Amino acid sequence: MARINDQLTHGGTRTEFSTKETAEAIRQALKIAFPGFKFSVKTSYASMTSSTTIRWTDGPTEPEVEHITNQFSSKSFDGQTDSTHYHDQTTADGSRVQYSGCVHTRRTFSPALLTLALARFQAIRAEYGLAPARLDIKANGEYSH
Repeated sequence: MARINDQLTHGGTRTEFSTKETAEAIRQALKIAFPGFKFSVKTSYASMTSSTTIRWTDGPTEPEVEHITNQFSSKSFDGQTDSTHYHDQTTADGSRVQYSGCVHTRRTFSPALLTLALARFQAIRAEYGLAPARLDIKANGEYSH
């Protein structure tokens, strides 16, 4: 259960969410934003860190999903300085919250969508008199060129 931490240096309170609670909040927000669409929301734990990974096939773009999920991220990593940064989020009612762990997104494409995109791409190439592009689409949705 989320806990209230009322020892903030600037006054006020902040609600802190565990990684499991963060994942559940993300699931609920995605259900509201993209009704009827299926997402996989998984948590993982490692030494001194945790994260939530959201995966889905086809459907909304990564920026569309990240617009929703970014509001549940209170931790970021700066690879240039090799440092982790923590920050609170502010909810619509002005409450301060801190979510647990990093949030990652990963969209994959089905073979059907890749085949459709390739057909459209080949038609455009043909309009310009270009040779067809070579692209091998595998049954698992991976592709190579």
